[in-house]
Amino acid sequence: MLLSRFDFAALSPDRGSFRGFLKTSLRRFVISEERKKDVRARAERAVALPFTEAETLRPADASSPDEAFDRAWMRTVIDQMLARLRAELTGAGKDAYFEIFQEYCLQPGEPPTYEELARKHGLALHDVRNYLSAVRQRGRAIVHEIVTEYLAPGEDIDGELAFVLSR
Repeated sequence: MLLSRFDFAALSPDRGSFRGFLKTSLRRFVISEERKKDVRARAERAVALPFTEAETLRPADASSPDEAFDRAWMRTVIDQMLARLRAELTGAGKDAYFEIFQEYCLQPGEPPTYEELARKHGLALHDVRNYLSAVRQRGRAIVHEIVTEYLAPGEDIDGELAFVLSR
């Protein structure tokens, strides 16, 4: 619907980021859909539900459309980073780098110690530290590349990076 209704040539970096535009569009769409849903529900019940009562029916953990969009965008950036990182390391014959990173940083629960990883992979302790450091550094660089791809010229890369990397 957005693509058919909006002329994207009218967007300007001076007026805000493209992500901000999408968030505003999403928020307005959700508000519109909620209003339509409310009208249908009232018509079906033929009795208006008081606002305070309606608020108590809303789940406490329900996030706003902005928060849901931000989480989905951040998850997309991280997923893309991990896919690129894995492809790069595998292509360079550094599968062990990604395996150690995955075991230490991506597995649920308590991460293994550096000593356990060194023993498991037959490496020296300083190799584990170096591998993790190199992978984290490259991961941050890939996130920077991905976020840059999403932004229009003149948009604030530092603010977007801070948002993604702070989560």
